[in-house]
Amino acid sequence: MDALYWKRSSAPVVGDLPLFSPTPVEAAPTVATAIAEGMADAEDGASLRWLALARDCVAVCASTLPQFTTDDVWAALERSGRDIIESERNPSAIGVVMLAAKRAGTIRKVEGVTVTSTRPSRHGQLLRVWAAV
Repeated sequence: MDALYWKRSSAPVVGDLPLFSPTPVEAAPTVATAIAEGMADAEDGASLRWLALARDCVAVCASTLPQFTTDDVWAALERSGRDIIESERNPSAIGVVMLAAKRAGTIRKVEGVTVTSTRPSRHGQLLRVWAAV
């Protein structure tokens, strides 16, 4: 009965595995490189029209709220009535928009403060809190 279920190979078990191959392996990207690549991919997945609208909504939140999160930016996008083309939207790109506003000196992180997202799609994720500069 064992012969039906088990068959031995004549090939060496360890020597054929690529894990033990003498060829050099490309080094893993640094964390900063991986983050930059992820941000670029997220930005590439959103339309220029949507990115511009999201930047406008960040500016509105920064000028009207003492502190805000990406939940507030999403609410502003929804209130604008212009964020209606689903194919133009890339939720991952909201991080790109926030980082661009931070680098432009428009907003800053509120250090040591996070809040729980109220958007059902975020499943209670912790969000960074931002404020106008």
